[in-house]
Amino acid sequence: MQQLTIDTINQESVQLFSIQMKQTMPDFVKPGQFISVQTDDSDFAAYFALTNLPNEPTSLLLKNEGKIATQLCNSRPGDSIDLISIEGQGFQFNDVEDRVVRFVSMGSGIGPIRSLIRSLLAVGPRPKRIELWHGAFHSSDLPYKSEIKDWQSKGLIFYPCYDQEGDQKNTVEKLKQLAPDLTDSILFHVGSVDFASDLSKVVFDLGLQQQDFRTNR
Repeated sequence: MQQLTIDTINQESVQLFSIQMKQTMPDFVKPGQFISVQTDDSDFAAYFALTNLPNEPTSLLLKNEGKIATQLCNSRPGDSIDLISIEGQGFQFNDVEDRVVRFVSMGSGIGPIRSLIRSLLAVGPRPKRIELWHGAFHSSDLPYKSEIKDWQSKGLIFYPCYDQEGDQKNTVEKLKQLAPDLTDSILFHVGSVDFASDLSKVVFDLGLQQQDFRTNR
């Protein structure tokens, strides 16, 4: 069992914290994979998606909710946690070149999507168009603000979807309102089971093919 040592903790919003460890993980090879971790005083493990690129220091985006996540959000640099395993096949994205790629997320679900967006922008394969649709209550709840601006400067199109601000439409409602043609799209989503169910009903009506509705689980 490997120990991960916390290097930095940045509060991204009221409830979201970006936590970077000192260690890299050679077994992490693909955006979308996640880790199983455990604390000394816990009898069970928690699962968190990785937000970094392979060969970078391990990083997570956590909501301050649940025993282990809350403990990590309230930790200090130098504290450690036990890494049990790296799991999951990650996102399947070998066929995205010259396709329209849309990312749809809510809350901390943008974390693993961050990893894939950075990978596509840095090393490819390069889609002909990249969109990010992210849902939160308010703009103040949006993590990675400076990074999103950087992605936009590199061609990403960002659709913020705030439940309690602006037009007050979440991601599913905004997709339904704008009704983009998804026939040639690949859509990656990260969120709750209910979120995925509601999203699927809309995007399939907009032309998305079943095999192009993808997540990291």
